[in-house]
Amino acid sequence: MKTKVPPYFVVVCVLVMLLLGGGPAPVVAVTCDGTELNVCKDALSTGVPSKICCDKLKEQESCLPIYFKDPKYQIIFQNPNAKKIADTCGGYYPRSSKHDPNPQQICTITLQRRTVEHGSAAAAASPAFQTLERERNKRKEELQW
Repeated sequence: MKTKVPPYFVVVCVLVMLLLGGGPAPVVAVTCDGTELNVCKDALSTGVPSKICCDKLKEQESCLPIYFKDPKYQIIFQNPNAKKIADTCGGYYPRSSKHDPNPQQICTITLQRRTVEHGSAAAAASPAFQTLERERNKRKEELQW
């Protein structure tokens, strides 16, 4: 014997899930401001980043290609400790390449990845996201981040 579920019951369940935090976490756009990385100044001389430095690098991750191309930040990337800091923090380190990255596209992919990491299965399943993810992996290999 089948029991019928009233249609409003499904709607109520979805609303309760959303109200209790079952929805995807909001994605916050990062403002690319190189002065945000001033917390890593000491690490450039020692090669040992603080937790605050690592957190800021991860927050500004999508901006690194922009900073890398900006002449006023070149001295930072030429510092031998810059790569050590990126490795210690578990982040990416941009390198020059014949393939010039499109910062806007990298930023878009990064934001979509964060949406998926915070539980949006619909975003992960979308063909558009999968295409962007393939492109991100391809660029990552090309740039050897």
